[in-house]
This record gives sequence, C-alpha cells and structure tokens, in this order.
Amino acid sequence: MKPAPFEYQAPAVIEEALSALAEHGEGAKLLAGGQSLIPAMNFRVVQPALLVDLNRLDDLRYIRQEGGSLSVGAMTTQRQLERDPRVAAKRPAAGAGAAVHRSPPDPQPGHAGRQPGACRSGGRVAGGGGGGPGHNEGPQPGR
Repeated sequence: MKPAPFEYQAPAVIEEALSALAEHGEGAKLLAGGQSLIPAMNFRVVQPALLVDLNRLDDLRYIRQEGGSLSVGAMTTQRQLERDPRVAAKRPAAGAGAAVHRSPPDPQPGHAGRQPGACRSGGRVAGGGGGGPGHNEGPQPGR
C-alpha cells in the first residue's frame, strides 16, 4: 500500500520547522529516521497533512561536553556517537568502532512500529545506561 497524499517540507533552520508545526498543528508529523512513521504511513495508520523532515536541521546534530556530562542532539546519528572520542572516553565500549546494539524488544505493542529492537540504544549509551540486549539499567528514553 502507498501513503495518502501529503505535503513535504525539509526546513534548513529550526524556526521554519516550528512555524510549519504551528501552522498545521496535529496534521503535521516530524520525520527523523522514519523507522516507524513511514511503515505506518504506508499502511495508512497515520495520514499526516504535512511531513516535516528534520534531517537538514544541523542545529539538532551535536555532541557537547557540558561539565561532567555529554549532551547529545536529537538528530545526532548512531555513527556519530560510535566515532566521537568523548563518547568513547565516557563509555569505552560505546565508541571507537563498537558494534551497533539495538534495544531489547519492547513489550509495549505498537512501539517503534511493532518492530522489535527498532529503536537504537544510543540514548542509553550516552546517558550511562546499559549498552545492548539484556542491559536495561540506566535511563531509557521514551519511558
């Protein structure tokens, strides 16, 4: 199946994205990775009037040292985390070419487009939590 018709915007600055969201309200959806949104759109479970692609918003793609912690932007990629020396210094198993680990399957139906393990564990790695299947200690984004 194909998605219902929708408008597409790929803003270059955050203000443009916020303006599009304000204008379209609940009819707008944000696209970051698309692992769960695109399949939901293809099955017409989700039918946004507007899709706002965040991938050009470089202001949301960063890793910053803030005191004794690292701050990671919303659009920072898993690859950036794996290759950043500051991440490797905080969590040696998480950086410097470490294999990508996915979160363990989520028991919540519908989470991540019903794709077990579809959510990356980067938030837990950067936040000091566990780093792979079976490691559920530490902060878990979205819960």
